Amino acid sequence: MWSAGAVLFLLLTGEEVHRGRTSAEQMIYAATQQARLISAVMPSLSGELAHVIDVALRFEMKSRWQSAGAMGNALRHVADQLGLRDIPATPTMAPSGRAPVAAATAMPVSMPTAPTLIHGSGDPLREKS
Repeated sequence: MWSAGAVLFLLLTGEEVHRGRTSAEQMIYAATQQARLISAVMPSLSGELAHVIDVALRFEMKSRWQSAGAMGNALRHVADQLGLRDIPATPTMAPSGRAPVAAATAMPVSMPTAPTLIHGSGDPLREKS
């Protein structure tokens, strides 16, 4: 989950999650420090999208999204709230133009197709309230 959040952070802001002079220094920061809030770097970002990314980047693993499906549901919910077109739950083709691994091996892919509210969908800190 952390890596997915880090990729989204980089793609949206153009900056790494942790600032460091070297990649080794960035890795040390990632292992020892909480990530910057994305809204501190990109204040214009939707609050809901910032929340999804910030949860993925929480320092303690148990405080992150509990599954890729939960994070995916939250992202689909945000996309729906922002009026973006539907994000398919199961892609029909991989970016390479080849069938996804699950389709190539005939393994069923079962991700929820309807977005769920962020509450109760794997955000451990929000579920406690």
